[in-house]
Amino acid sequence: MSSPDLENIVALLEASRPTPDIPVEDFRRLYDQMGAMLPTAAGVTIDVTEVSGVPGVRFTPSTPSGEAPGRTILYLHGGGYSI
Repeated sequence: MSSPDLENIVALLEASRPTPDIPVEDFRRLYDQMGAMLPTAAGVTIDVTEVSGVPGVRFTPSTPSGEAPGRTILYLHGGGYSI
């Protein structure tokens, strides 16, 4: 059983499925707008960064002690060049 939030996200994805008559630039803009609807969790700092010329985004959660977390996850998405 899925949550109402998940059902809404799935409905948005289905509604934004690309069609041949939508220019890719418009689809990218719509996809970015959909992402903006998903708020970042409280206490998470977002930094736009670049490493060796490759752009990236760093999400850093706060900890109860205020110290930096001791672990890192590197996520490389497989976007499939669809957006």
